[in-house]
Amino acid sequence: MGFRKLAAVCAMSVFSSAAMAEDVALVLANNLYDRLPNIRTPMGFGGARWPLERAGFQVISERDGKTRELHRAADRFAALANADDTDRLVVVLSGHFVTSRGQTWLLGNDAQKITGLNAGANGVTVEGLARVLATRAGQSVLVLVPSRGRFDTGAYLKTGVAKVKAPQGVTLITSDARNVQRVVDGLMTPGTSYRDLANSMPSGVTMSGFLSGQNGFTAAHGTIEPARPGELAYWNAVRDIGTSEALEAYLRRYPNGDFADEARRILEEANDPLKIAEQTESDLALSRNARRRIQENLQFIGFNPRGVDGLFGRGTRSAIRDWQRSKGFEVHGFLDAAQIAELDRDAQAQRRKLEREDRQYWRETGALGTEGGYRRYLERYPQGLSAELAREGLAEYNGARESEDWAHAREVDTLEAYQGYLRDYPDGPNAPEARERAKWLLKHSPTEQQIAQARAEERRIANNPVARLLAEQRLAQLGYDTGKVDGKFTDRTRDAIKAVQQKLDLPMTGYISNRTANYLINPN
Repeated sequence: MGFRKLAAVCAMSVFSSAAMAEDVALVLANNLYDRLPNIRTPMGFGGARWPLERAGFQVISERDGKTRELHRAADRFAALANADDTDRLVVVLSGHFVTSRGQTWLLGNDAQKITGLNAGANGVTVEGLARVLATRAGQSVLVLVPSRGRFDTGAYLKTGVAKVKAPQGVTLITSDARNVQRVVDGLMTPGTSYRDLANSMPSGVTMSGFLSGQNGFTAAHGTIEPARPGELAYWNAVRDIGTSEALEAYLRRYPNGDFADEARRILEEANDPLKIAEQTESDLALSRNARRRIQENLQFIGFNPRGVDGLFGRGTRSAIRDWQRSKGFEVHGFLDAAQIAELDRDAQAQRRKLEREDRQYWRETGALGTEGGYRRYLERYPQGLSAELAREGLAEYNGARESEDWAHAREVDTLEAYQGYLRDYPDGPNAPEARERAKWLLKHSPTEQQIAQARAEERRIANNPVARLLAEQRLAQLGYDTGKVDGKFTDRTRDAIKAVQQKLDLPMTGYISNRTANYLINPN
């Protein structure tokens, strides 16, 4: 028999019947989704609903409902649950769930573009329904059947039902789809306590929250439980106070009371160092930027959080534990305000140390003003305090060298010289001109066949000292330097012939071909 009902009839010592009470259930089961993946193994809708109806529950249900239909059903359930004559409450939710910062929603089948900012507009709140159930302490059950499907969500949002916590007096059951009927049938079995039910559940089902060993959801047929309105009123007061002292006072007064197991569980959690540490950090309500700074500090002092994203996952928790261990703190992976301040001081001290080393290395290298010094500094500190100065210094050296190399390429004016310049200065100020000149030279570079042909033509045309002397005289008249004009073709003569051929847009063989001779020997 539920405690709410007992309180309503506190003047009576016994009940004669529960027929006047109203039991209400809400069953929302989504399997088919418009834009999200369909659930391959859906919950048996009838297996959740029919046992409740046979037990006399008024069942409000929606199958594959849109968000507005889920909201409408939840509102109707809440209205009936708050009625004075309502006794037991059951909520069964099945489908795709999403979670953000301690809030969880069952998504309607029309959900789309889900983010942490609009999840409430795409589903029904689990925590809101849990608060409704908390109004019937000891006789309310919340059953969650999350899908195993994964789908894209926006920022600040994850799939699943992580860390849903049952309010005081509410029994929370998380089940896979195939065991839901067994769960509901177990609830409807007379005389089975919550603890017995938890012990009988198969793999894939977990129970938490109110797990009394004296009471169950359904009393044994024909039995009458004595009314204990004093204990219920006392428990309600303890729940409102919410302190360890209040819980201990309840246990001293009712060591075997209906809420004794839950009181002990809450006390154990309150005294669990890990739970305390987790709650301490949660109470800080760290912003995402604050979490990023913590991750940056950890990374800076050598404890890798495996990403600086403002989300504390396994990598960050592991880094925090390693840092706590190095400082001699209790190792659990959660931070309090004092530790965050200590971590910040460690990072600041490390920054000052690295800055001192940076400045000292600059004095030993870049401050000397040499090209090698600039390069050594940048190799060690590419983002250092003086990195910009080092780059500016290198740019000056590179500019002077580039000018010298360009002047040399222009002077020799060969394909090899221009190609060498482009290898060293692909983005240099003279690179466009170098490419154009190299392209021209490549186009006019003679082939072996052209060289052989020009050599043969020269043997026919300039096959005597007089013809050679005339050619050199003509080159000298045109202003080309052939050295001594004596009819002997030296390297300087060959370079002059190439210059003429370049001017005539001929292959630059260096030999007097027929077309070259027409210009030099027979200009008319």
